Amino acid sequence: MDCWSILGIQKTQNKQHISSAFEAFVNSHEATEHEQIQTLRRAQALALQYADFTSTETQFSALLDKVLSEPVKRQNNEYWAPVLSALHQLESIEIDRTRAYVFAMFINHFDDKDVAIEGRLVPQDIVQQFSETYNWEFNRPSLSQFFVEEKIEVVLNYSVISSPSSLNKRDSLQPIFSKRTLFLNIGLGLFIFGVYWMYKQSNEPPPSIEAPAPISFDTNLLACNKVISAEPTEDFNTCLEFAKNGNMAAQKRMVWAYSRAGDYLDWQEVFNWLKVTQRYEQKAKILSFAVMHFMGNTPELKEMGERGLTRLVNQNQANANVVLGTMYALNTNVLPQSSNPLWLFERAYTKDPNVLAPIDLSTIFANGYLSKPQPEKAKSILQDTAEKYFPNGTNNVAWFLSTLDQNTIADPSFAIGLAKQVVEDPKYATTHTYVDTLAATYAANGQFDLAIATQQEAIGHVKNLEISDENKEKLVSEFTARLTMYKEQTKVVETTLHKDKTVFFETLQKHTLNRLLNSFYQNITAPKPELKPEQ
Repeated sequence: MDCWSILGIQKTQNKQHISSAFEAFVNSHEATEHEQIQTLRRAQALALQYADFTSTETQFSALLDKVLSEPVKRQNNEYWAPVLSALHQLESIEIDRTRAYVFAMFINHFDDKDVAIEGRLVPQDIVQQFSETYNWEFNRPSLSQFFVEEKIEVVLNYSVISSPSSLNKRDSLQPIFSKRTLFLNIGLGLFIFGVYWMYKQSNEPPPSIEAPAPISFDTNLLACNKVISAEPTEDFNTCLEFAKNGNMAAQKRMVWAYSRAGDYLDWQEVFNWLKVTQRYEQKAKILSFAVMHFMGNTPELKEMGERGLTRLVNQNQANANVVLGTMYALNTNVLPQSSNPLWLFERAYTKDPNVLAPIDLSTIFANGYLSKPQPEKAKSILQDTAEKYFPNGTNNVAWFLSTLDQNTIADPSFAIGLAKQVVEDPKYATTHTYVDTLAATYAANGQFDLAIATQQEAIGHVKNLEISDENKEKLVSEFTARLTMYKEQTKVVETTLHKDKTVFFETLQKHTLNRLLNSFYQNITAPKPELKPEQ
């Protein structure tokens, strides 16, 4: 029974009518037991959610109900096409508002005994698309406020489709996940985005939150820390057993281990473990669809993977925006383009600037990769970053602009102004890295006398650091090398602004996918023993 049948009223958006129906039942002899009252409360909560629906949400629920309630239509993909199209056009806030109500519609569908007996259930792949768009598994705690656990389990179990077995195990993704960009390769990987771009809002490390210690800890789980590939060593087999038994840390290590380049790379296994971990790890969904698209050896799998990424884009998942945007920019999509890639990149940056760094977005605008060159737009992105993330962001923007091979984004004086803002703050006046940046901005503007004097000051600050002699010697050597360049009337060049479009987007795609994969590499630590008070 749906919420309206339970409350004994017609579908309505009149909240007073809904509340009155609930109170009437509770006060009647028909609702005396606790379980009955709980059922009524859940029905009232769902009905009140419906009362808040916008016209778009009301129309969508009506469209879904029309197909779901008719046996012939609900088993025909042609009738589902407009429903799925409407589903994928819902905004994030609309998805949040309709999540529980739509889930209730599927629960009612599975509760219908005639449907089950006749074998006229909704196709499993349709339910899976709804489950992925609404992220039902991840939102299970909120769903439990409206439904009993047994009914939730029925829908979620039906929505899980077994892993496809037609993924290329080793070859297809090699251009995407190259050996040079994998996590353990020394000195490479993220160097394009990170030597000086340290995206932090303060110099202080984030506060650590200590999780409560488990009741017991099996030290054999620490074998996972020694797993560096899927080679069937004793440590790998131990970790694999923990993963099979449901240990989340071990399951994540399996994702990472099977994705390592070499003899034991197996993308089918990567996909299998991603399907397991996506129940509690959002990033696994994006990766599983990416693996299907890039590794699938049939057009159907590639299309299924791209559709999945598109659904996550409709939920405004920042990483999905970047992956799909790079596919469109590189023309590697197999489905018709559904969004402007430039809009996808801006959307990703707005949602999370750690997913798409401001230097990357400004590079896209400065080069006009997806439109005409827009240097002013590129400058405004960097200026916004400098203002929001003082002093590190301010310093990093100044360094980026002053060490470009050809700075067509802003006048050199702009970078000088940013660097001065930092070092003129008494708290940062003697910070060697910030003074070093100011010297580089002077050199980029051709003011080499100022660059020399400022760099000598920076070297003096390094010598005053309380660090090991070895590290101090390395820093002095690095800073002195730049001082020599300034004496030779030469600026520092670290970044090429005008890169080839294909190279840029391929690099961005590799970086995004590898960063997601490497997030599954997590060291496991044994909990500290609890200190007992002295007797």
